[in-house]
Amino acid sequence: MIMEAIIYIFDNAFRLLKRQWVLSLLTLLTAAAMFWMLGMISLASLNVRHLMSQLENELMVQAYLRRNADVEHVVSEMRKMNWVSEVAAISPEQALARLEERMGRQSHAVRLVGENPLHWSLQIRVRSIGDVDILVMALNTMQEVEDVIYAGAYIRRLEQISSLANSGVVTMLFLVFFITSLVIFNTIRISLFSQEDEIFIMSLVGATHGYITYPFIVQGITLSGAGSILATLGIGYLYGSGVRIFQETLPFLPLIDDFSVLFRFYLTLVLFGVGLGWVCSYISVSRYISVATKPI
Repeated sequence: MIMEAIIYIFDNAFRLLKRQWVLSLLTLLTAAAMFWMLGMISLASLNVRHLMSQLENELMVQAYLRRNADVEHVVSEMRKMNWVSEVAAISPEQALARLEERMGRQSHAVRLVGENPLHWSLQIRVRSIGDVDILVMALNTMQEVEDVIYAGAYIRRLEQISSLANSGVVTMLFLVFFITSLVIFNTIRISLFSQEDEIFIMSLVGATHGYITYPFIVQGITLSGAGSILATLGIGYLYGSGVRIFQETLPFLPLIDDFSVLFRFYLTLVLFGVGLGWVCSYISVSRYISVATKPI
């Protein structure tokens, strides 16, 4: 009995899709386009966050101290700051050795200067990118600090891009929810009106609410779920190709290429599509059935 009911539900659902194949195809393509845009914007936002996370791990604020500065005192003050995660003091000798290493064959030019002109410096790592400006302001108020170097403009630009990407994801989420819900909702309603006589007869002979509604719910889930699957396949192909190109041309740019992370993202997108189809079709069917089967 249960197996017969399941066979009927799926058979009737696919019969509805086949009977209204033009409308079903348009609904499928609309849903796929919406999910594709949502997925691409979400991936862009995730990569910006990933890049900022990498910068937080690697970002160093370079503070150069005056000649007679008390290095130990400055380091101690830095470690008391909540937004500082790590402080490393670089002696003039260490700085000179690093400079010579970077200059390579031209390193002999450094020795022509005579006395080492470099001062003590501090390499300071912050806990988050948002703490950089606070740290720089604190450093500039310290008498022992002569100069501060950090990628401030680059960081602020990244924060703006991240904020813009997050806003884009939220906007796109509402847009996808509204457009896809509207399309699926109306598609199911058209299917319901086309089956109006059959639904009325089934209700008269005692068919259960679920027996009547499930084919239409499966129809909505199929259209929305298939749209999200098509979008995911397209995103996976384009993103995979894009990552390979970027890795060849811009290897220093960290993009998300971890299979487990991408798999969870794609699975979430597909499940979102299936869930959205279920919610929209259920609301549409429930509203119609409650009116159509109401006693006169």
